[in-house]
Amino acid sequence: VIAAGAENIGVILVEEGIHLRRNGIDKGNILAFTRLTRESARAALEYRLMPVLSSWHDLDFLLEMDPARPISIHVKIDTGMHRMGFDLSDVFKLRDFFARENRIVCAGICTHLSPADRCGGSQTLEREGGAGCNEEIVLEQDDRRRRRCASRCRQDGPRSRPRR
Repeated sequence: VIAAGAENIGVILVEEGIHLRRNGIDKGNILAFTRLTRESARAALEYRLMPVLSSWHDLDFLLEMDPARPISIHVKIDTGMHRMGFDLSDVFKLRDFFARENRIVCAGICTHLSPADRCGGSQTLEREGGAGCNEEIVLEQDDRRRRRCASRCRQDGPRSRPRR
């Protein structure tokens, strides 16, 4: 996949990412979509994996590592699936954290919209304060080239996806 031009590969477990690195995948980012432990945080750094953080605990484990260079991560936001991810209400706290922290760099944000196949569903509206699927999580870059997370809600009302 990397040879075909992909810049990122996603895995569920840190062990899967280690397996890929040990078997010749040395280019590109390997994103690990898992909850971190102290051990998995150390392994992620050692094997140059990019953790996808879902909680403040994940962030704490990385802060304990005291890396020689900044750690690039992705942030997972829970927009209604209720499985993994920071609560949507944490987005501004995350933005403030990344604006002042130089050891960890937010390289991207991801989510799994709920319900993705029917924008504006009642669960989504409840969760996002009436914004439906127009809640947009964006990544901004400040003058010092550090990335920070921000949230912006468009005011043009819910959009719906065409049915197939």
